[in-house]
Amino acid sequence: MTTPLRVLFVTSELNPLAKVGGLGDVAGALPRALRELGVDVRVALPKYEVIDIAKYPAKLVVKQIPLSRCGITENIAVWKTVTPQNLGHGGWQRESGHTERSREALAEHGARCDRVPGLRTRERNIEVPVYLIDNPDYIGSGGIYFEKTAFVGSFKEIERFLFFSLATLECFAALDWWPDIIHCQDWHTGMIPTLLAEKAKRDERYRSIKTLYTVHNLANQGRWNARDVTNFLCLDLPARDDGDLNLMERGLRNATAINTVSKTYAKEIQTPEFGEGLARLLKSEGDHVYGIVNGVDQEFFNPETDDFIKQTYTQETVNDAKSENKRDLQRTLGLPESDAPLFGLVSRFTSQKGIELVAEILPDLVRAGAQCVFLGVGEEHLEQKLTDAAKRHPQNIVTALRFDAKLANQIYAGADLFLMPSKFEPCGLGQMIAMRYGTIPIVRKTGGLVDTVTPYAGGKTDDQGWGFAFQEFSTEALKAAALEALEVYQDKPTWQHLIQNAMAYDSSWIHAAKEYVALYHKIV
Repeated sequence: MTTPLRVLFVTSELNPLAKVGGLGDVAGALPRALRELGVDVRVALPKYEVIDIAKYPAKLVVKQIPLSRCGITENIAVWKTVTPQNLGHGGWQRESGHTERSREALAEHGARCDRVPGLRTRERNIEVPVYLIDNPDYIGSGGIYFEKTAFVGSFKEIERFLFFSLATLECFAALDWWPDIIHCQDWHTGMIPTLLAEKAKRDERYRSIKTLYTVHNLANQGRWNARDVTNFLCLDLPARDDGDLNLMERGLRNATAINTVSKTYAKEIQTPEFGEGLARLLKSEGDHVYGIVNGVDQEFFNPETDDFIKQTYTQETVNDAKSENKRDLQRTLGLPESDAPLFGLVSRFTSQKGIELVAEILPDLVRAGAQCVFLGVGEEHLEQKLTDAAKRHPQNIVTALRFDAKLANQIYAGADLFLMPSKFEPCGLGQMIAMRYGTIPIVRKTGGLVDTVTPYAGGKTDDQGWGFAFQEFSTEALKAAALEALEVYQDKPTWQHLIQNAMAYDSSWIHAAKEYVALYHKIV
């Protein structure tokens, strides 16, 4: 019998134990799909104080592991739990005193393009072991991140994840389990390949371990003063020209292989426009930069079983049920009940997401008789723009400045169109979820939005598209796409065909998991 491939998936988030954004969704779903394919995958996660041990029971498996750093010995403990079977409607966390965040509102990731008519979700009883790395000084206090933006705002944040990386590598002997591959996620684990190389100099057991480094958000790089970082680690590491040390850059330079979360984004980040200052490095590593498109949790985002929506439905029953869900959404939000085309948006309100473009076309949408529902929080000036628009047009626009999992799913089920005009998008999740519910996306042609949305090409009911797309990041380009969508919306047979195409899209995680398994074997 072949020994299963052993993979340690190291992450700062894991839905539903500790969830802020799309990374948590990936960490909650991808390891389950990998385990279904026979990979001995396990997850390492900081034991934040916000993790509810009563809700997600964990057992203390290693009480004390000494960790030597700069001549100081500190202790870590390891708790073990498993990924819950139902990632569902309880996947919220309270973070650093900020608003509760639903598993939806920070949607960051999407799926791939295989289309399987009549796809149905299977119930799977798959549990993935999760190691919670515990140290009260560096890991245990505060929320998942210390800043609302999830970007680095203090050295305290850097220290936390440097210590977590050191501690993770120290656990293998105590757990009597050694991985073939450490799968690192984003800047928080970017130092692991470097630290692994240092361990391998002194202990041959580390020498065969390979690393895969996945970039979920290239803009969030974990940069800090190099002197502070090197003093904390007691390592002589080169600083950048500006005196900083970039943890993501360390991961990119030292991992066995690199990937990001869509094929188009993997190419884009090798260009100055999307490379966030790292394009030259990524281009030099081009043969080792892979793109694997994410999936979505089809058990949670399933219109056939969704407890949050008024009327569940399938591809065969979508027409009447979607109308009922639209009326329910209108009643819930105080909008007039009508057949007016309804635009939805569930997102962080940031410039990256193209929110300023949305705000600028609202007068045109209102003149066209459309309704709009916006859910999320973000940059204050963008929140204000959408709030002001709702005050000016209360019969057409609702802006909900909060995270609300139930309302998010009601928008996916009740809206006719879904807005996602991102400036850049590593993969995207919102457009994929919308399609699961038969809601037609309007997207910019960038990153994973290119890989996951085939635009309608004007071919009436024989067209294989299921969305609308535009190229230039401008108000006029988005306006043209939205008005085109409104025109097609009036042609009901064609619109129903788009809905069928969208719902037939297979966004299951198993496709991405198969690609990851192939990549794992390649780098081993």
